[in-house]
Amino acid sequence: MLSQWLQKDEYSDRVNSRRIDFLFEHYRLASYWTSLAGIVSFYLLYTDKNKTILTIWLVLIILLNVIRILFFKLLQKRRKKGDKRHSFYLLILLFFILLSGTLWGVGVYLFLPGIDQPELFLYFISIVIVISSGSASSGAASSLCGLAFITPVFIGILIRINQLEYQLFFYGLSLYYIFVTSFIFRLNSMTTNVVGLDIENAELIKAVTKEKNIAEQANIAKSQFLAAASHDLRQPLNSMGLFLYTLRKKIETTKEKESLELLTHIDDSYSALNQLFDALLVISRLDAGTIEVENKVIQLGAVLESLVTDRKESAQVKNLVLNHKASDFHVYADPILLTRIISNLIDNAIKYTHQGKIDILEVSDGDYIEIHICDTGIGIPEKDFDHIFNEYHQLANEKRDRRQGIGLGLSIVKKMCHVIDATISVSSVVGEGSTFILRMKSVTAEKRPHHIQILQKELHSFNGLKVLVLDDEPNILYAMELLLKSWQCQVNTAESYQQALKIALKEQPELILCDYRLDTNMTGLEAITALQLELMEQIPTIIITGDTDPNILKRIQEEGGVLLSKPIHPIKLQAEIIKVMKG
Repeated sequence: MLSQWLQKDEYSDRVNSRRIDFLFEHYRLASYWTSLAGIVSFYLLYTDKNKTILTIWLVLIILLNVIRILFFKLLQKRRKKGDKRHSFYLLILLFFILLSGTLWGVGVYLFLPGIDQPELFLYFISIVIVISSGSASSGAASSLCGLAFITPVFIGILIRINQLEYQLFFYGLSLYYIFVTSFIFRLNSMTTNVVGLDIENAELIKAVTKEKNIAEQANIAKSQFLAAASHDLRQPLNSMGLFLYTLRKKIETTKEKESLELLTHIDDSYSALNQLFDALLVISRLDAGTIEVENKVIQLGAVLESLVTDRKESAQVKNLVLNHKASDFHVYADPILLTRIISNLIDNAIKYTHQGKIDILEVSDGDYIEIHICDTGIGIPEKDFDHIFNEYHQLANEKRDRRQGIGLGLSIVKKMCHVIDATISVSSVVGEGSTFILRMKSVTAEKRPHHIQILQKELHSFNGLKVLVLDDEPNILYAMELLLKSWQCQVNTAESYQQALKIALKEQPELILCDYRLDTNMTGLEAITALQLELMEQIPTIIITGDTDPNILKRIQEEGGVLLSKPIHPIKLQAEIIKVMKG
């Protein structure tokens, strides 16, 4: 019983520390209850014959409990300072417990009345059983402590009952003592196991939490690295795209076939790289919650028909049949996000179908509309149904052929579905084909607008719009200047806030295009705020950034900036300028 208290390893030290804590708390409370039981017993048993010895007994009970409480407080303070002599504390506890048990055993022996006083007799028996049972619970922490109290108490009562020749009570209480003793040992064994498991669980949780924190820190570091790397790589990519667009416009006027063919190949490489960065940016913006959602009533059939028409040529190249029958169903969603979701699903169906057909069906069950994209492609194993929506997961691209994408498409689809309150599911048979089902709420006829505005992608001329471009990259400034001038804008460029302020004070711009990261201690948002304060006027502004850090994207949106991400597609830039200038 003492061996477990003498072990010096860290595990035993933690177990014994908890046991000592429990014993100190248990016997602090026991001191109050035994003092109260002693006072009640004194009141009930008091007579002229026994008043002296009864008074001495009660004083000793109360004095012992007071000393015990004060001494325990002193020991607890020492333990809090790091004293780990658990076996020493156990011996002190045993001493006080044995002393208390002996006083109660002597009291029972001296004051237990005979059966001629049945109420007092039963009271004393009850008191003995109650305080012994209460003390037995300390056996959970130490069987020695449990036995140290009940043993002298039962010795006293059994000797007294034997003298009174109450044999049935003698045998009954003897059996009860044996039962309580076995209960103490059993309770101690169970508690030792539970405390051990509790400590192991605490260690496991601590280890898991530590690993989780390490993983989170690694993820944060990765995100910060990707954000910084993405920004630095987007700078030359952005200027490259603007130069390519301007160059194509010039070559198209000369109609040089070889130059156009070469430029087409360069464009293809640029587009592949641009798609990679675009996908990473969309993932970052979805994670940051900075995707702007503009829900509208959409005629689903018209959207699907347009997408199918755009992709019929791609399907025909692979000898695939692309079927769709337009409906009059309407849904309420963001048209840009919905178009991107469906585009991705149709493109995937074409990519992974090598023969047969692709059917796009619209199914209504009243409150909901389902879009079924059914193909006769390679199919998906059932075990991969959940994984295909994970980032960078591709089933049919083990060699990581970049021409087949990088595996972000379906991950983006799932995140976008969540944004527009739609669900995406899949069913498939390997070798026979797959069906992706997009489900969203339908719009009833009475809630549909009478006229649905259709926005066309057109190139516009801005007829002398005064634009100030602020960016610390000379190549980007030059490319933006060429592009904007081709749209008949009046363009001024600045590499710093001071230069931009000088230009703006001389000729106030009607539109400002500003990079978020400037080569100063000032961000693009801060530069715009300072410019507008100097000019005392709110000027339409577009913030341009190559960052993918979700926190930065969120900050730009929260501070009211119109966000455009690098690399900039000229048509997208033009659409944003039109939108901003319309207010």
